[in-house]
Formats: sequence, structure tokens, C-alpha cells
Amino acid sequence: MKKKLDLNNFEDRLEYGKEAEDEIYNFLLRKGWSLIPTQPFKSDKGQRVYRLEDDYPAPDTIAFKNGNSRWIEVKHKTHASEYKNVWTVGMEKRYFNDYLQIEKDSGIPVHIFFLVDVSDNKTPFGMFEKGLKFLLKSIHSRSDDYLFWDVSKLSRINLY
Repeated sequence: MKKKLDLNNFEDRLEYGKEAEDEIYNFLLRKGWSLIPTQPFKSDKGQRVYRLEDDYPAPDTIAFKNGNSRWIEVKHKTHASEYKNVWTVGMEKRYFNDYLQIEKDSGIPVHIFFLVDVSDNKTPFGMFEKGLKFLLKSIHSRSDDYLFWDVSKLSRINLY
């Protein structure tokens, strides 16, 4: 029997995120991509990019295939949220901005994958993906700390 996770606990959040990472890593491997995961440290900061003047969060992995590479960040969501009659998924604004900086500094595109768990029969679920350039132009809504995107505008990924 699977342990019930407390998503207010850092270790449980890491485990919950790892489940989604494993799903997308297996999908990418089946599609012929090679992966170099950035492993999180045992801290509440996770994996980092270090520069002389500062450091900031790194995406989960680098994937490459046939001369193409991209950073991959996986977000595991318990459900999509309905806002103004649109189903949305979101992420923290500060991480989105960090990933924009990584994309700029490295020259490697960053793609965000959202794994949305099944919550009921009306909300969208499954794996959705888009690159930062698209996401930057198509923000549906925002709060003080979060950015949200219309799930129907993202690419749905068939994991199997």
C-alpha cells in the first residue's frame, strides 16, 4: 500500500515530485532522448545553478537527442484549477524567472512538463508540456506569487 503523502512536508513533496519526474524520464527515454538529471541536495533548496555572484534553482534534468538539447522541469500537480471558466496549471513566478535566466545564460531552451493527477471526472489530467518562450507569451492569469496557463493551450503528452 502506498504511503499517504503530506504535501506540507518537504521530504514528502520531494517524493511526490520524484514520481512525476520518473514518469517523464521514462517517457523521454522511450522516445530516444538521453538524460543527465540534476540531483537535488539534501536541503530545502533542491538542485542549484551556481555563479560567482549568486545561485538559483536548476531544472530537473537536461535531455538531448540528435544534436538538440533542452532543460526539463517537471511540476506534479494534484489537480488543475478552474479560473474564469478555464482550467489552469501554474508554478511559482520566482522559479519561472529563474528558468528564464538559465535559458538565457545557457542558450538551452527550458521546457516545463505538468503532470496533473486525476481528481474527478471534469478536470483535465495527464501530462502537459510547453517551452518557456510559449509560456511567457501565453500567461492566462497571475497572483502575487504564481503564474497560470490554460491547460488547453499546452501540448498534451501521451505517456504510454
